[in-house]
Amino acid sequence: MLARVCLAFGLAVSSFAVFAGGIPFITKPVAPDLVVEVSQPQQEIAVDVPESNAGAAGMQFGLLGALVGSVVESAIENSAAKKAESTVAPIRDVLIGYDFNARLEAQLRAKLPSEGLSNAPQFLFLSPAALAERAEKNAPRAAKALVLTPRYAMDNTLATLSVSITAQVIERDVSPRGKFRDFVRFTRVYKFNMPLDAASETNAKQWVDLGKPTLTALLDQGIAQSIDMLVFDFSDAGRAQWEQPNRGMETTLKGRRYHGMTLKSEPDFVWARTGKKLAQTIQGYQIVTGPISVDAPAADAPAVVAVPAAPAANDAQPVEAPAASPAAAGGSQ
Repeated sequence: MLARVCLAFGLAVSSFAVFAGGIPFITKPVAPDLVVEVSQPQQEIAVDVPESNAGAAGMQFGLLGALVGSVVESAIENSAAKKAESTVAPIRDVLIGYDFNARLEAQLRAKLPSEGLSNAPQFLFLSPAALAERAEKNAPRAAKALVLTPRYAMDNTLATLSVSITAQVIERDVSPRGKFRDFVRFTRVYKFNMPLDAASETNAKQWVDLGKPTLTALLDQGIAQSIDMLVFDFSDAGRAQWEQPNRGMETTLKGRRYHGMTLKSEPDFVWARTGKKLAQTIQGYQIVTGPISVDAPAADAPAVVAVPAAPAANDAQPVEAPAASPAAAGGSQ
């Protein structure tokens, strides 16, 4: 817990210069032949377990209280994680054979090329092992990249299925010691949520009863919608909203209210923008009422000018190290 508090404080301090000045200028396109680094951390659906606040509560009683609270917090989180892992097992069984990473890759190649991001993105798909090896060897990498971290998960009550993409525009240089340094210029989460219409104590059974065709179709929908949000956000229309306030705004879907500025509203789903400037998030919602037709056409995103994807043969290759330069605000070693 103490480590997390210190880390959060450090990130807040290092990021202050960027946040204080508003959103930094991001060129359009981000780069003509933008390198897109996509991490592939998952092989199965995850469960998001919320953190306990026992450690934070203990801090009011000093260091000893914080340490005791941290131990209690870890025990609570471990118990919740074990329970969630056991309850999600039947859903994972239904999804055996579903290749999330392959589906995501196909959708990225089809949807990501656009005027706002890049006309000819160069994709680099990285497994955890590949990322670790690159870090260990301090291997050459792009001086500028769009780094995408996808995630598909259930919440800890199994009431909501979600697909998200965390996107970061990163610039790199080399320190005097020869180590690559990342400077985050932009970061945002694009998340598509699919809650059950009638959540109950039998949530796991409800998902299983929907069957594999519906579950995989929902995940495919989540992938497509998350990418559509990202592409829209970097279009002229999306960029114009980066500085616009959305506090107190709401959007509705089938009688349910969600916080945020309405970006898109359809009979079956909505998009909403929440947060301020760099802290913004775009979230979508689609209520799961029962099995869906797997032949239904994908929903259209807000109008964005797209261009054909670059061939796979043109995917990004490691590049030479950029020249060393002084550290900038928001950097990390």
